[in-house]
Amino acid sequence: MPYKVIIMLLGKLYEKYVNAIKYEELKGNIEVVAVGDIAPYAKTLDGWRLCTTEEALMSGFDYMIFSQGVKQAEEAAQTFAKIGISPDRVLPIEIFGSICFDFAQYVRLHQKQMSIIAINCWGGITSHYLHLKFRSPFVNLFLSEEDYLELLGDLQGYLALPLTEDTESEEAKKRPYPLGKLGGLTLYLSHYKSFSEAKALWDKRKARINWDCLFVMMYSIHRQIAERFAAIPYERKVIFTPEDFGVDCQICLKDYNAWIENMETDFWKSVNGAVDGHLQYYDPLKLLNGEKDFYRIEK
Repeated sequence: MPYKVIIMLLGKLYEKYVNAIKYEELKGNIEVVAVGDIAPYAKTLDGWRLCTTEEALMSGFDYMIFSQGVKQAEEAAQTFAKIGISPDRVLPIEIFGSICFDFAQYVRLHQKQMSIIAINCWGGITSHYLHLKFRSPFVNLFLSEEDYLELLGDLQGYLALPLTEDTESEEAKKRPYPLGKLGGLTLYLSHYKSFSEAKALWDKRKARINWDCLFVMMYSIHRQIAERFAAIPYERKVIFTPEDFGVDCQICLKDYNAWIENMETDFWKSVNGAVDGHLQYYDPLKLLNGEKDFYRIEK
């Protein structure tokens, strides 16, 4: 059965994504039961019932597609919560522009409220491009391979520790961004202007972790690291590698490595490029949902 949706408010974003919405309806994923606007000027629009926002809210729907922007959708979700509409039922219209978007796959992932644990910015980039809430503090930072594997060995234990600032080490003095310490582990807070900013967001996002639904990501150019990662018992995980290391959880990016000048330092560019739209390789919705056919290519 298709999900019943209403589209709330008109404007430029509606025009941008209306064809993508039509395609999801054509696939049978959704049924648009109403388009609500403050001042409806006709009975129908693009074949859908056009009505007031109040009438749209009474239409009987599974999800509201809010077409005034991601931030505005978050604010609207809190407002609609006051009249009994769960914030999880309010989605920004921009989701229809996500890579390999499919509404049924998106809802499946959205309902899981997954937390992505990642060694670098991959988790944050993935969540950003899929318009998913950051339910993990591993955003805009990176760790060394050894520290990350140590972290994964006792994730809950380490995340129970406070994040503190490293101001004394020689490395901290050389870096143009703050460094954090989690016990004996070092976090490179590479996209934060200050430690106070990083810590505030770390604590906020750490509180959102869904321990019942984790997806763990790593990348490495070293076979031994890949084998150690594969041995760590997480149900949902992936490691990106530049060669076929023979581990079940790997995504090998060998075909894309020719443009990397220095594999030792720049392999992360292939890893991040495969999720931000620069390199077309896999379907992120299918990958996160555990589908086996997540590859977009056939070798």
